Amino acid sequence: MARHVSRCPATPDNTNNNRHGGGTSQNTYASATQHTPGSQDSVTTEAILARLAKAKEIETSLDTIAKASKRGSSTVFKAGAADEKSQQALRLQLCEVLSDVILNDSTMAHSHDAIGRLWKVCFYGRINDIRSRIMKEKSRAKKRQAGGGGDAAGNGGAEAAKKMVGDLEKQLKQFLKEAIQLYRYIIERYVKELMPLSQSQASALSDLSQQQEDERSLVIIASLYRMHIHLGDLYRYSLSHKQAEECYLKSATLAPGTGNPFNQLAVVAQQSQDSMTVVALYYYARSLMATREPFETSRSNLVRLFESNRKWLDEHSREEDVHSRGIVNVGNGTEGGGNTTTGNSMTKKAQKEWMHKERTAMNRKALARIVDLQWAFFRGVSLDGTDGKIDLDGLKKKMTVLEETLGDLIGHASFSESLLCKLIAILAFSTLGASNGGKLINADGFYAKRSKNPKWNEGIIMTNQALAFSFFLRLCAVLANDVDAILSKKEAADSSHKLGVIRSLSPLLLGFRYVTSLYDGECDWFHGLPFFPGKGAAAGNKLESSSIHEMCRESHAVFWKSIANMANHFDALPTTKKRDVQVYGEVDLVNVKDFAEYHGYVPFTSFLDKNDDDNAMVCAAQNDKTTKYATSDEVIDALSESKHAGGVKGVEKETHSKINLLISIVDGNTCTTSSDDGRYFLTRNAGTNAREFVTEVSMEEEEEEEETNNNDDDYD
Repeated sequence: MARHVSRCPATPDNTNNNRHGGGTSQNTYASATQHTPGSQDSVTTEAILARLAKAKEIETSLDTIAKASKRGSSTVFKAGAADEKSQQALRLQLCEVLSDVILNDSTMAHSHDAIGRLWKVCFYGRINDIRSRIMKEKSRAKKRQAGGGGDAAGNGGAEAAKKMVGDLEKQLKQFLKEAIQLYRYIIERYVKELMPLSQSQASALSDLSQQQEDERSLVIIASLYRMHIHLGDLYRYSLSHKQAEECYLKSATLAPGTGNPFNQLAVVAQQSQDSMTVVALYYYARSLMATREPFETSRSNLVRLFESNRKWLDEHSREEDVHSRGIVNVGNGTEGGGNTTTGNSMTKKAQKEWMHKERTAMNRKALARIVDLQWAFFRGVSLDGTDGKIDLDGLKKKMTVLEETLGDLIGHASFSESLLCKLIAILAFSTLGASNGGKLINADGFYAKRSKNPKWNEGIIMTNQALAFSFFLRLCAVLANDVDAILSKKEAADSSHKLGVIRSLSPLLLGFRYVTSLYDGECDWFHGLPFFPGKGAAAGNKLESSSIHEMCRESHAVFWKSIANMANHFDALPTTKKRDVQVYGEVDLVNVKDFAEYHGYVPFTSFLDKNDDDNAMVCAAQNDKTTKYATSDEVIDALSESKHAGGVKGVEKETHSKINLLISIVDGNTCTTSSDDGRYFLTRNAGTNAREFVTEVSMEEEEEEEETNNNDDDYD
C-alpha cells in the first residue's frame, strides 16, 4: 500500500555566527513521517508505542543538552555550536517521530499529548529562542552604532550585528514557512479522516464499532482544535494576520465556549497594521466570559489594553473635534461641504478624500472613548473620590457625550453591522462584570463574600451593573431610532417597498433579546434590576428617587419608547402586514446567521446556546468546565472552503425574518388588554392601537397619590 511523506521543517542554524563557532544550515530536511492514507489501523499499536518511546528518549536527550548548556559546559557535548547542532538534529528527529504518530494513530497521539509535545519542543521553544536572539542582536547593533563614534571597529561590530539580524530573520521566515506547511498537511489529513464519520455508511457499523468511531471522531476534533491554534500562532509569527485570524476563528468554532482562541484573536487585533482596540476588547471579553473554559490570562492583557487606550486618548486630547460638523455636512451633501477648515476650493475628489480621512479619525477616537468607558465600568464608580476611579458626575458626562457621538456616527453608517454587534457584546460584558474586574458573580458568590467578610457591600456591584445597563439601553435606543430613520428613507426612495439590508437591525435584535433576558431574570449574573422598573413580583416595588435610580428610569423609558416607535413603523409597512410572529417565550435566535459566532458567550448563552448542557448557568451550577466540541458535521462545515452566496432575494428574506423575530419580542412585552398587571412595558392605545410606553410612578409620586386618596376618603 502506498505511503505519503510529509516534510518536517528545517531548524535554523547559526549561520556565520562567530560567537557560536560558525556553520551553515541546511535549507531543508527531507523527512520522514509516514502513514497510510484513509486508514489509521495499518500501523500496529506496538509500532506506535515504539515510536512514542523513541520520542521520549529524544526529549530526554534534548533536556540533558539544555541543562548542560545552562551550566556553561557539558561532559558529552562541546558548548556552543556543537550543542546547537545536536539540538537541531534531535528536534528534527523528534518532529518526524511525533508527526508519524499523529498521522498514523490519532487516539494514541491524543492520549500521549503528541500534538502538544510537537508544538512545545519542536516549534514554540525554538521560535521564541530565535526571536529572542533577533532582539538581542538588534539591541547590540544599536548600542555599537551609538557608541562607535566613527570608530571603524565600532561600526564594523554594528554592521556584523545587523548582518546577523538579517540572517536570523531569513532563517526564522523559512522555518515558519515549513512549519506552516507541515501543520496544514496534518490538518488536511485529519479532516479527511473525519469526513467518512459524518456520512451515512457510519450507521452500518455495529454498536461497539460505532462507539469506537465516535470516540475517535471526538479525538480528531479535539486535535484539530489545538492544531488550528498552533497554525494560527505560526501565521501570527509570520505577520500573516488575516490567515492567523482565520485559524483562530475556526478553532473557536470547533470548541464553542473556550476562551483561548479569542485571547489569540485579541493579540492579532492589537498587532495588525490597522489596529482596532475595540475589536481586541471584544475578543478579550469573549475570552473571559467563555461559557466553559474562560482564559484567565486575558484579564491582565485586558488591563494593559485599557491603560494603553487611555494613554492614546490623553495624547490626542489636545486635538479638538473641529471637523465633526464639517464631516456631517459633507456627508449630507451640503453646498460647498460646509467645511470652514478647507473652504469651497476643494475638488469633489479632494473633498471626498478629506472626508474619508477625517471620518476615519473620528471613528477611531469614538471607538477609543467606548473602550475607555468600559474601563470605567470595569473598575467601577468611585464612592468617596479617593480611589482614583471616575465619580458619578464624570461617568454621566462620558455616557452623555458618547451617546450623542454614537448617534451621529451610526446615523451616517460609520460602523459596519459586524462591528455594531461586537459593541453590543462588549457592553453586555461590561454590564455583567461591572466594578468586579470583568468577573462574573452570582447569588452564591454574594453569599460566599459576605460569609468571608461581613462588611462586604454587594450594593457596589449592583449599582455599577445598573449604571452599565443604563448605557446599554441608551445604545439600543440609538439603534432602534436608526432603524426607524432607515425605514423612512427606504419608503421615500423605493416604491417597491423592498427593505434590503438594514445595518442596525441585527445588533438591535441581539441587544433587545439580551435586554429582555435581564428583565425576565434569565441571567444569574445580573443584580442591577432593583434600579429599574420591574416585571411581575418586582413591579410592585416602589421606585426610589436617588440620582442613580432616576438615571436608570430615564434610560428605561428612552429605550422602550424608541422600541415602541420603531415597532409601530414596522406595523405600518405593507410588506410586514403578514408576519410569521412567534410566541414570545419561543423566540429562537439560534439559527440567525449573524449570531453564529456568539455561541458559547455567557451574556447570550440563555438564548443562543442550543442545549442546556451548553448553557453557562448550567455549567456553573455543575462546576462543569470540560471542553465541549462541535459535531463532525459542524466541524466539516466550519472547515469547508466553500462560501454560500445569499443573493438579493436571500438578503430580503433574512431582513424580514429578523423583523419577525424583533416584533415577536416586542409583542411579548406589549399588553393587549385594558388592564396591565405590571408584566408589560408597552401597551396598545385603545383608539389608535399603536404601541405606547407604560409609565411607572416613582416612590414620591405614589406617596403623593396615596396621600391624595386618603384625603378624599376623609372628605367623604
